Amino acid sequence: MKDRPNISGIVPVKDGANWIPYFLDHIRENLIQTDEMIFVDDSSSDETFSLLENAQYKESNIVVLKNPGKGIVSALNFGISEARHNLIARFDIDDTYAPFRIQKQIEAIGTEHGVCFSDYSFCGNGVSNLGYIASAIHPLSMEISLSKSQRTAHPIALFRKEVFNEAGGYLDEDFPAEDLGLWFRMAKIATLVSVPEELLFYNLRASSTSSQKRTSALLKKNSLVRENLNLYRHINRNFDSIFAEYESYESHSHSFERKLHLLREMLELGDKVDLHSNYKKKLLLELGRLLLSFGNLVELQRMNQYRKMRINLRKKL
Repeated sequence: MKDRPNISGIVPVKDGANWIPYFLDHIRENLIQTDEMIFVDDSSSDETFSLLENAQYKESNIVVLKNPGKGIVSALNFGISEARHNLIARFDIDDTYAPFRIQKQIEAIGTEHGVCFSDYSFCGNGVSNLGYIASAIHPLSMEISLSKSQRTAHPIALFRKEVFNEAGGYLDEDFPAEDLGLWFRMAKIATLVSVPEELLFYNLRASSTSSQKRTSALLKKNSLVRENLNLYRHINRNFDSIFAEYESYESHSHSFERKLHLLREMLELGDKVDLHSNYKKKLLLELGRLLLSFGNLVELQRMNQYRKMRINLRKKL
């Protein structure tokens, strides 16, 4: 762990005083002394800034900044501009992370990839298990997964600052889907990968930006997908490679979920980017075969139950 590259953690915070003590205790497991954790206070009206300043006095690798602008896009861009290290790790103050998160992602991103994500699960409102989201793992499948956006969670992203800068950073016009806009632009200049393990425990809560802006975020995400369909013109050319990635899921956990997502994403994209008819037939046949298994049908029912639980919780928040 000591020999790994340093990271700059970026945490935009607005009125996060209730979460700060637990987050600081919890996140130490992911850091080494030469890392830095940059908190950007975005016009908080509670004790967020004073609590973070106090932590900064006690710990040398904590950096506390005030957002010179307003909003999460400004806070993120400012924090990353101040980062000393090339590897940038996103964190959110109210989420929980596996203690080996950073080590696993550094191993996965290697020297050749630009962005790394992971599997994650949902919790919230006193419920510890609201379902699991299995990532696409491999570069071609990761690109395709952007068309649905849910499998590239913002608070688990690890990326290179140089790729971030070349992609233009976060854009105000992409808000409240500023993360998806960035992933699309990054995917055009670098490869995306993911760790097929649960490294993020995503907390659903009423006051979060994602909860408050959910409807407008969905509209913006759909718009971004339409604007970036050119990213998928290679599907016919790389179909065999994509299908090889699909078949590799047998060696990973949650293989049914990974396979199901990729088949659905490919079929939906196929109608928009002229996927060859023979490839469509192969995908449909494979989807039918996948769903014929009783065990898979049980797993599909479980996935749908968790999805309904999350929808119902969001309605209550």
